[in-house]
Formats: sequence, C-alpha cells, structure tokens
Amino acid sequence: MALRVLAVLLAVTLSCAYARKVEICGGESETLRCPQGGEIHIHSARWGRRASSTCHTYSWVKPCKMADYTDRIQSFCNGHASCKVKANGYMFGYFSCYWNEPYAEVVYTCNKKATTAAPTTVAPTEPAIRQACVAGKDMKLLHCPSGSKVLITDSYISTTQPCEQEGSGEEPEAVDCESEIYVQQYFNVICNMRRSPTCVLAINQAMFAKEGLECRGYHHYLHAQYQCRY
Repeated sequence: MALRVLAVLLAVTLSCAYARKVEICGGESETLRCPQGGEIHIHSARWGRRASSTCHTYSWVKPCKMADYTDRIQSFCNGHASCKVKANGYMFGYFSCYWNEPYAEVVYTCNKKATTAAPTTVAPTEPAIRQACVAGKDMKLLHCPSGSKVLITDSYISTTQPCEQEGSGEEPEAVDCESEIYVQQYFNVICNMRRSPTCVLAINQAMFAKEGLECRGYHHYLHAQYQCRY
C-alpha cells in the first residue's frame, strides 16, 4: 500500500504555532518533527475513515467512524522534538472500521520548548548571635543543632550587670572588676577548640586572673555571646 501523507498548514494558529495535519494510510508510518527548540503538542488524533477517497485501494471501502485516540498519541509524542506514529491497530486499537481500511489523522503544533531556570544560589547568611547568662553557681548548657558547633564570640564576668532573668530583690555588694578577669581565653579552650555542639556555661575559678583575686567572693554574672557554626 503506497504511503500517502498530506501535511496542511491551517489558517488558524494554535498556541502561537501553525497546526499541521497529517494523514497516514493504514499500515504505514510517519515521523512528526519539530525544528530545533520546538516540541510536539498533539491537538487531535483519530483512527478510522472520514472519506472514501483518502488512502483508497479497493472500490468497496466506505466511510466509517473516526475514533478519538488523542490521549493515547499525546502520551507517546507530547514534549518530544520528533515522534514516529504508525497507523495500525497496535498503536490506535482495533474496532469495527478495520475492514474499511482505516487511516490515521493527526493534528499537531510545534511549540517553543520550555526552558528551566537555573537554580538561584543563595549566599550563606551569618549565623545568628545568641545571648546567654548565668549567675553565681548556676550552670547552663549551650546547645546547637546536630552538625554545627558552639562558638563563643564574646564573654565576660560582671558584678554590676545582672542577668535579665534575675529577680528584683536586694543585690549583693557590687564592684567593677571586669577588666581584671579573663573569661574569653577560658572559653576558647573549653568550648571553641572542642568544636562541639554543646558547651557548659558556668563560672569557674580558673577564669580569674592572678591580679583579679580581689573580685572573688562577690556575686558574679557570666555573660556570653555565641553562634552555631557549621
């Protein structure tokens, strides 16, 4: 059976592209193609016989129902730059019109291929600075999420700046000895160098420098700023 393919540019436009109508005689195949940068979109696909004269071989053939197989051919071809369509019962299905030499009628457009935007790279942000404070002999566990580490960026002991959560009762005698106490060096060793997700915040006698001995015996407040670094 000779292959007869009719490609017609319709006057109307679909999805900003000219529609192409292809008729494929039974048993033959045709490759639908789009130019570079385009992709196939099937608008209709029918299988049967609309006219006796199309793909005509025998005098006894007559028109019969054109069955709709749009969904099936869309699943094969949509989104591709080319697609081979074969006019047979395997691709379109078998039905009563088969004895009247059915042919395939496909209408499609070549749409511009959608482009996927490159993922946006978000610059890493500086970890939030957190505040912590303990008073006297209290202790507090600084805790960061798994995979990160506690980094104490600033710390000091004061007898004049109580923690915010401290009550409003009578305060012990205060003396300003912050400059005589070396706290950050202590936490550099105890916490920062350990690169651990946890660190205990507590006042230790090892924090007091030799020249700061007169600060011992007062009610102290340990203030710290820290970050969770990855």
